[in-house]
Amino acid sequence: MIQARYGWDDEQVLSRPYARFLQILEAMGQNQAEEAKSRMIDGAWIAWQTAHFETPLTFGEYLDKMGLGEKPEIATADDAVKTAESVLSRLKGGVATRELL
Repeated sequence: MIQARYGWDDEQVLSRPYARFLQILEAMGQNQAEEAKSRMIDGAWIAWQTAHFETPLTFGEYLDKMGLGEKPEIATADDAVKTAESVLSRLKGGVATRELL
């Protein structure tokens, strides 16, 4: 993984102290998470432009509802269970909607 990202060979990777190796892995994980979020935001932009909402949403509001905004929604365990039950019930019923919530 490190070799592919930075172009290092095994000798360069293995010559690093263990603590530095862990720092590199942590930084890579954070970078990959940021890149993934960026790709999701790009996809959300297209979805927001093509979706029909009953009440208009700004792109920022849409990102917030999708959990991609600046302030991610912090759900309680009960909220998470209710959301999961809602998703499962819609999947079991074969209902596919474009509704956000």
